[in-house]
Amino acid sequence: MSLSSRSALAAAAVAGGVAFLFAFHQIYDPDFWWHLATGRWILANGRIPHADPFSFATAGAPWVPHSWLPAIGMALLYGKWGAAGIVVAKALVVAAGFGLAVLLAARAGVHPWLAALAAAAAVPVTFPVLQERPAAVMFVLLPTFYWLLATPGAERRVRTWAVLLPLMALWVNVHGSFLFAVAFAGLLATERAAGAAAAALRKEPADVRGVLLAAGLTLALGVLTLASPFGLELPRQMIHDVTAHALLRTAQIQEYQPIVWSERPGFAALVLATGASFVAAWRRPRVYPLVAYAAFVWVAAHSVRFLGAAGIVLAGILAWNLQPVLDRLARRVALPRPWLQGAAATLAIGVFAAASLRAVLVTGGEARFGAGVNEGRFPGPAVRFLSEAGFEGNLFDSWDLGGYVLWHLPRARPLVDGRALPAQFELLERLESMDAAALERWIGEHDVKGALLLRQDPFAEQFARLPRFQRAFFDDRAVVFLRDDAAPRGGGAVARYRFIRPEAFDPSYLAPIALGADAAAAEEELRRAVAAAPDTFQPRFLLGFFLEVRGDPEAIDHYVAAARASPGLAFAHYQLGIRAGRFALATGRAAAVEPLLRQALEVQGKSPELQAMLATSLYVQRRLPEAEEQYRRALAVAPDLELALSNLGYLYTDTGRARLAVPLFERARRVAPGSENAAYGLAYALEAAGDRPGAARAWRTFLSEFPDSGWAPKARARLAAAGGGR
Repeated sequence: MSLSSRSALAAAAVAGGVAFLFAFHQIYDPDFWWHLATGRWILANGRIPHADPFSFATAGAPWVPHSWLPAIGMALLYGKWGAAGIVVAKALVVAAGFGLAVLLAARAGVHPWLAALAAAAAVPVTFPVLQERPAAVMFVLLPTFYWLLATPGAERRVRTWAVLLPLMALWVNVHGSFLFAVAFAGLLATERAAGAAAAALRKEPADVRGVLLAAGLTLALGVLTLASPFGLELPRQMIHDVTAHALLRTAQIQEYQPIVWSERPGFAALVLATGASFVAAWRRPRVYPLVAYAAFVWVAAHSVRFLGAAGIVLAGILAWNLQPVLDRLARRVALPRPWLQGAAATLAIGVFAAASLRAVLVTGGEARFGAGVNEGRFPGPAVRFLSEAGFEGNLFDSWDLGGYVLWHLPRARPLVDGRALPAQFELLERLESMDAAALERWIGEHDVKGALLLRQDPFAEQFARLPRFQRAFFDDRAVVFLRDDAAPRGGGAVARYRFIRPEAFDPSYLAPIALGADAAAAEEELRRAVAAAPDTFQPRFLLGFFLEVRGDPEAIDHYVAAARASPGLAFAHYQLGIRAGRFALATGRAAAVEPLLRQALEVQGKSPELQAMLATSLYVQRRLPEAEEQYRRALAVAPDLELALSNLGYLYTDTGRARLAVPLFERARRVAPGSENAAYGLAYALEAAGDRPGAARAWRTFLSEFPDSGWAPKARARLAAAGGGR
């Protein structure tokens, strides 16, 4: 093996390793489940469906499951190795794609480490689409077609035809992105035709044979778009899906929405860098990469789902364009030895990858590093409740939940399931336009026995008002409504919720109930909800809020458990760190709230108030050096934070540094004149520092400002001891 071959393999391995790390995260994509269900259905029925077999409302509607082949593979893989096997397989496919892109770029004349740097830079850009879907195979097929057709004379090589035609027949049955292959060949034919026309204008021999071969290859790939069980219907459907009309029609799906450039700085930087690199390559401009660049930027800008395709193609174009710059540099200065080049590139890639990976794998976020399933993104407890209750029949559900229902609750027939069927879009539009009476009639006509709805789904509020449906269960993601005649397996009745409204984001509706005549019944209902789903956030949080309103310190235990169940919900949406910290300090449970405050700081960043609360928790536990450090950190950011000023003053006083405490209390008095804590602490510190006259004045001031304080008896006793009593 030559040195250059070893360098190319090493560069490919590094780029592939970075891609593997970014793709190796727990499953959180709701569409994963309906792909699994599709594969299971095909295996069970021995045929490929051409009409909707799943939804009770759109059964029989036309459906083109263009990813039927990987769906079978996913179902088989999941059956043998579970979710972990799916995650590992997906990460390996993505890694192979980026590694192959580097090898193909090197084969085309790009320095392998330049190709690896460009590929690694593009990996974070593709992160939003590195999901457990058939689209993962695109990361292998896309660079293969791009680079094999990018090399000069590609259309003349038998190997090009021998490799691309079978791959095209495979791609057509794997994923709808096969249209890119035809587009690449069409670009090549256009470039050859433009070259022949230019030669004819210069009265030079035109490469007519090259034009015909490129056109023939394009035609052959176009014909192969029919090589699926769906014939002409598949390419027709895919062309429809990438039109502006289709993108606008399905804008309710996040991945079909246009890019918000300010939210995708990595992609914006890649687009700008690649565009600027064409200036560096101006001595050898080509139609093929220039049009490919414009096309992929356009499709990605119009739909987030094309970020992955655009990222891996733009990385290759960037490396290709920068190669002349590297060549000119090599002619002027001596480049380091190959192993040094590789070491430097690997170090740069590693630093960049580590920083980028940390940015996307945030605590409490959707993506969690590792194999398996991020259960917090799915209504697992709610579906288990329906399964244990023996639910079967028609289930009204939210778009993101239907796939999960298909896989985990096969005896239920959901309303919609995320497959982007035109019939389901039309159905949702019709349902959303109905008034309450019309919706109730539709639900009755279709024998809907229950509903599984996202908490923020507008239909949840409508079901809450339907007389025949009651709330029966809820978790962090969803609310279950059951028809009043629905009975659990084995008979009996399902307990319903009268006071809890889990579809309401603001829990303040519980405050008057907690202080009213129904408080005992409501508390029993909340405790039943916690017992039904003890490891979820919402029941714990609502019970904690209820108990906080009643002044019960037990609220802290439930807040801590809620934060442990879902840090994202706890701190990003409900600011639970501040709420729980304040209540813990007010009720004397500061020590119990330490783990929650540490979690809050990890998720929210260095909030001075949270740091001061954590310091107080440590102070109560007599972990004084740690407490002092946290107080100092809080004051470094917020010098006038009264809680930190006063409590650090008390800490100084308790540790024999009363003279250092006095100015802290004086500053706390200036920024918070109404603080009993600061007023009492100033007198306490002056007394400990030996300033008896000053302490006496401070005790008198405290008693005049806060005569009814719980600390007033101690203050009078200390004033008398200081010789200032009357």
